[in-house]
Amino acid sequence: MSKTTKTIYLILFIVFCVIVIQILVADKHRAVLVVKEIEEDGEKRIGVNPTTDRLDFGDLPRDTGATRYISINNRGNYKIYIMVWKFGAISELIKLSRNNFTLGPGEKERLALELYLPVSANKQRYAGWVWVFKLPRW
Repeated sequence: MSKTTKTIYLILFIVFCVIVIQILVADKHRAVLVVKEIEEDGEKRIGVNPTTDRLDFGDLPRDTGATRYISINNRGNYKIYIMVWKFGAISELIKLSRNNFTLGPGEKERLALELYLPVSANKQRYAGWVWVFKLPRW
């Protein structure tokens, strides 16, 4: 193997390692929603989960919405780039208040995740993930 080929392999290996480390250290939040039919009296009733360990939007009837929040803190002495990815069936229903932005040292951000369940929703349960990547900026 030539020196150039070895250098290319080394660079690719380093990039691969950085990507794997970022995936491992990303904040991963489980997001769930249960579609609830309207009660017999015709009123829309919402069931809210009191736990805060995941993005549980609770039980919602169609044509309603809910908002959940994720707090992001930069406790380091350097800027960080925030990137949010959504996965799963619920990802199409979630709108982020902000994505792809930079936080300076000591700054905080309260990221709103707004969910609207359309009238056409037909599944009984939606689930997925929200991953928050914090990439250092030099």
